Amino acid sequence: MLGALLGWYIGKKVGRPILRYFIKEEKIALVEGYFEKYGAMAILIAGFTPIPYKVFTIFSGISNVKIPTLIIWSIIGRGLRFFLEAAIIVALGDKAMPFIEENFAMLTIILGVVVIFGYLIYAYLKRSKKA
Repeated sequence: MLGALLGWYIGKKVGRPILRYFIKEEKIALVEGYFEKYGAMAILIAGFTPIPYKVFTIFSGISNVKIPTLIIWSIIGRGLRFFLEAAIIVALGDKAMPFIEENFAMLTIILGVVVIFGYLIYAYLKRSKKA
């Protein structure tokens, strides 16, 4: 959690000027729009999958994601990731480390895609009820 907060702080204080050096402002604004709309989901998925989590925490600071949002979804995402690792270790014992080294990235990506599709279905059904 401290790493996520540090990434957020770096993004908030110096992220935009540094990012402008490498990326055009329009692209930064585009990503900010996505963060505004899907920030919690992005933090959750990044915390769970092998996607570089630091990039998302830094961009959460650049995009002004609220700290409670960062904390809650980081705890859930990282918690799920480490719980899954622990469950694999309990289930496989001595065979867990080779399994994790060979398969964990793909497993978390697949589960991340399942979460994304679940969210999209939920959002679609929610919109359908309003219409």
